[in-house]
Formats: sequence, C-alpha cells, structure tokens
Amino acid sequence: MLASMRYSNLWRPLMSYLGGWAERLSEDPDGITVQYRDATGGRRRVHIVMSRDDWDEFVTIPWGSFDSAAARLREILISLPPGETKLVYDQYDLVLEKDRYTDEDLPDAGPNGIPSGYWTPHRGDPTARFRPPPADA
Repeated sequence: MLASMRYSNLWRPLMSYLGGWAERLSEDPDGITVQYRDATGGRRRVHIVMSRDDWDEFVTIPWGSFDSAAARLREILISLPPGETKLVYDQYDLVLEKDRYTDEDLPDAGPNGIPSGYWTPHRGDPTARFRPPPADA
C-alpha cells in the first residue's frame, strides 16, 4: 500500500502512520508533537521540528520510499535517550536539537577564502556531514 505511494502528498500518510502506533497531540507550522511508548515501555512526548517539505525531502532523498522513511522515524523516536523531548530535521536526518548542524560547524576559510574539509558518512545512515580536515592534515 504505502510502497506504491507517489511523492505528491506525503504528510497526510505520515499522520496516518503515526496514528497507528503513536498519539499525535498537536500539529503546528514548525512540526508535530507525538506521544508514544518508547523501547522501555514508558510514555514519551516528543516535538518533531519538521515541515511538510522537510518530510518530503526525508522520504525522497535519503530513504527513497515512504515505508523506509517512516520506519526510520519510528526507530529514532523509540530509541531516543531518556529526557530528550525534541527532534529537529537537519540535513536529511532527524537529530537531537543539541546535535543540529549549523553554519558555526563549518571550518574557517582557508588561504583561498574557501573552507576546506570533506564529507563523511553520518551514523551509518545514507546521509553525510561536512567535516573539517584532520588537525594533522
């Protein structure tokens, strides 16, 4: 069913998917708040900062299917560390707010005015992060 879905409107199916195993408490312009049972069986309430366009990107770019993206979202939510209550969409991934990638993470410009560095895999996901070169390079 979901595997054959077109990428035209993925937000509504996300709400249905979440409703199958979590309680959607609110939806606002910056995301959604859900309540669910985590890996220990405890109740969790988490705010996910993610727009409809962010969800479309999350599905289509790193995961390629609604089913894969939805499974990843559930995996992230179920395994959140205790006390964490907010996820933020960041570079095709959902991360803890404290781990969000910002412009401050970019290295200083090199002699030619361009930051030097390289792209690296991130947590085994099909996404990558820009990292400065090693100190000994």
